[in-house]
Amino acid sequence: MGTRANRQYCSWCFKKTKHEKIQQNYVRRNVYQCSKCLERTLHCRVPGCDEMARGHDIYDDERCAYHSGLIESWGQRPPQPSRWCSWCFERTDHRLREDNSLPGRRNVYECTKCARRTLPCRSCSSAHTRGHPTYDDEKCAKCDGTIDSWSRGAEKLQQKVARKGWCSWCLENGPHLLEQKNSIRRDIYHCDFCLGRTLPCMSCDTGMTRGGPGWDDNRCGECSGDVDDWKKAHQHREEVLVKTPWSVDVAREQLERNSRFRSKALEAGMIRPFLYLVSMDPFMRQQTATQLGWSIFTQDYFGDPHAEAWDIINSNIKGIQARTNNAPETLIPIANNCNWYETLYRTGKEAFHEIDGFEKLSFSKSIAICKQSSDKTLSKFEDWHTLQIGRLQAAHMAKAGIAQVDELMESE
Repeated sequence: MGTRANRQYCSWCFKKTKHEKIQQNYVRRNVYQCSKCLERTLHCRVPGCDEMARGHDIYDDERCAYHSGLIESWGQRPPQPSRWCSWCFERTDHRLREDNSLPGRRNVYECTKCARRTLPCRSCSSAHTRGHPTYDDEKCAKCDGTIDSWSRGAEKLQQKVARKGWCSWCLENGPHLLEQKNSIRRDIYHCDFCLGRTLPCMSCDTGMTRGGPGWDDNRCGECSGDVDDWKKAHQHREEVLVKTPWSVDVAREQLERNSRFRSKALEAGMIRPFLYLVSMDPFMRQQTATQLGWSIFTQDYFGDPHAEAWDIINSNIKGIQARTNNAPETLIPIANNCNWYETLYRTGKEAFHEIDGFEKLSFSKSIAICKQSSDKTLSKFEDWHTLQIGRLQAAHMAKAGIAQVDELMESE
């Protein structure tokens, strides 16, 4: 476990909080994590100052928010410029994320409406550009010609930059909203129906391909042969959904049903996520598979909630277990796949660095917990995950939302 520091002001959330040590360094500064906003923090380098500076992925601030001039005193937040956002097309406040003082570099912000990365436009002072993981746009949506006016309204502007086509994820023929405009490569979109990453097909004008982190298909589902015909595939999807509609009674029936997939999930120590997935609406289960990299609507097992749930858990390379396994579990054929306790522990460790109240267990001990319905460890571990994710989301909310969350947390 990490070592907790005394309560100090955080330059991210501007609250006096505890900071958990997550990295011990002997030459550089130790790295901490704020217990409130879960952001990376380090001690301010100004002699005599014990407050915490911001830490970033590539570099770390030398001084805290007060000594860098970001705020005039603790207890206040820095001003948030109100400008048009090139993501949501709303005029909103933008929260400072990275304060850059080097010549030619811009400060990095976060829109308080859509929580996307933004930067000041280099051609005007009324709007912010879109920021991306690998690069940032130079001009805002109006200055680069994506839209002709901010005054049309966010919904109309979204429609203006949308592209209609068949989605290779959900088999729906609808609008795809622009995510990233590219001058050499294809523009990147997301399906307005299922939110999956999509791109224009390189073989036709009617379909949109699937995309994911580090990969994008070149051809849509029809051109690649995943579906024979868009309209027939859509009709088949609708027919299956009509036969297996979701309701509380249907969910209860599926939860009580026995199958070979349920037996496999129990044996693998993954019965709890299996039952979560089985109880979901089919579209929510499809969205889960989309996030992992495939569509259940185009699979032969589509329509069987148990088969769909087990594939999401156990699918080779892309499934939950495959993504959470360590190297020996992946490379050694006879090794066990990770169980639900190990999944919670590893994802929690990766996302939040330190896990309070839960220790790393051997496979034999953790699988025993996963197979005992009377053991409350897993439900407590799931609650811990939910709390951490909620706190992380709250840190990215608009000012009014943050105040409401603070009030609720204090009332508890």
